[in-house]
Amino acid sequence: MMTRPRRFLVYGLLAIAALVIGRFVQTPSPVLMQPPQEVPDNIDFYLAGVDYRAMDEQGRLRYRLRTPLLEHYRREDVSRVQRPSMEYRLPRQRWRLEARQGELKHREDRLLFEREVTLRREGGRPMQLRTERLDLYSDARLATLPRPLLLETPTLRLEADSARLQLDSGRYRFDRVRAVHQPPEAET
Repeated sequence: MMTRPRRFLVYGLLAIAALVIGRFVQTPSPVLMQPPQEVPDNIDFYLAGVDYRAMDEQGRLRYRLRTPLLEHYRREDVSRVQRPSMEYRLPRQRWRLEARQGELKHREDRLLFEREVTLRREGGRPMQLRTERLDLYSDARLATLPRPLLLETPTLRLEADSARLQLDSGRYRFDRVRAVHQPPEAET
């Protein structure tokens, strides 16, 4: 059995040895082990609670985009938005579009919507379309969907690998289609 002074001497020597070893052995800092976060250096403004309106040549509302947050990147002239909700107007047609995130490419007048995208046509011929990505060229009234999609109407359920929708003329092109058409019930 060790005496009390001897025990303190052993503990003291162990502490000094730990300090000496610690001085020569370096352990990486947890902060240094993580990759550095990229901080964009070209954001010129942030906006919260945005209600963005684009007009046509005659001064009529072409589309209205609402988003809780918009970040504008000046070099690319691109705005990134979170949870966008958009109303897109055409003669005798109104479309609603929602997504988890989006991007406005101002020079091209192109809107890109990603993650849980829903496009609805309102009015007498309702239609709902769901996908993960939709590019809207608002001047050309064209929507391209490069990823799989699901289109539903009261009488049709259509799945496709991709699509191209000319919104003003109602001309739609779908690739690799699987569809079920259910005629409306006959009234008795």
